[in-house]
Amino acid sequence: MALGSSNVLGSIFSSFPATGSFSRSVLNHQAGAKTRAAGLFSALFVLLVMSAFAPLLHFLPKNALAAIIAVAVSKLIDFREPYTLWLTNRTDLSMWAVTFAAVVFLGTEYGMGVLVLSSLCIGLYELVRPPVYRLEGLLNEQALRMVNGEDDEKLDERVTVVKCDGPLIFLNATFVSKQLVRLVAEKAAADDATHGRARCEFVLLDMSAIFAVDACGAEVLGRVLDHYSRQRVRFGILRPRTRVKKLLQDSGFLSRLGEDSCF
Repeated sequence: MALGSSNVLGSIFSSFPATGSFSRSVLNHQAGAKTRAAGLFSALFVLLVMSAFAPLLHFLPKNALAAIIAVAVSKLIDFREPYTLWLTNRTDLSMWAVTFAAVVFLGTEYGMGVLVLSSLCIGLYELVRPPVYRLEGLLNEQALRMVNGEDDEKLDERVTVVKCDGPLIFLNATFVSKQLVRLVAEKAAADDATHGRARCEFVLLDMSAIFAVDACGAEVLGRVLDHYSRQRVRFGILRPRTRVKKLLQDSGFLSRLGEDSCF
């Protein structure tokens, strides 16, 4: 029942048919199986072989049978994958290593459970602590030109542009606001050390990568606006998406911010 149900549902998503073991599933895949009928023909073929050649296979060593299964299952292992993960994403590599160890020592079912749980934990962590950073170089120049046109030679010294790559929701709103204040304070301290005084007069939050904002996020933005208003520093937002801008408008944040501070 379980295999039949999984094959029926898997066919909707173009999955290849699965049978009772990994080795048999690999053989089906290598043979080019496309439909659930592959399991039926596989069972009939096994029945035919066992009926006709069982006496000949009686004295076949078990290690020979094990070798056949090992060769078939070896196609499931991609030995280059850990090296690729090492070069591209160390987080995925650690998750791969934990899952591999769980499958070896706990079994396939528990290993898949560990994989799902670790994926959820990593996804939740990235959601709670999205990347927040200060724009530098060419990206910073492009953002400043949107605010001040082409004449931005001196504007760079007075404006700090911060970008958040993730949603601004109740799970991470406080973290994002603290990172925003910290990055601006660090730039002000660096300007103070370089020019003899803090020169930040305008703080811009680049919202081009923020695809969702909830009521808590809008409230936190209001607190950030109040924080910089007390410091006599202008605060603005840059390139908000249509859906995000509408929510900020409905929450009353844009009316407090002013249309001239939304770019």
